[in-house]
Amino acid sequence: EVGIGYDDDPDEAAGIAEDVLDGIDTIANNPQPYAIPSGFGDSAILLDLRFWIDPPTPQARWRSKAIAVERIQERFADAGISIPY
Repeated sequence: EVGIGYDDDPDEAAGIAEDVLDGIDTIANNPQPYAIPSGFGDSAILLDLRFWIDPPTPQARWRSKAIAVERIQERFADAGISIPY
């Protein structure tokens, strides 16, 4: 899950997140990873990120999450999408 600012476009943010997830080698392509707006936080629109790990090991899961967080933060910053706290 990741939050974006209320002034940001959820569809744009979801597209960026899905693009990032597609580019991580330990994330399976079938089924496709996806990001969907899932709710409202105190200061953010929440996006659920769903993806499957291949191979499904704890190490691959941790690595995939770490890479996703770093790359999504970087791509959101490049696109001017805020991550409120």
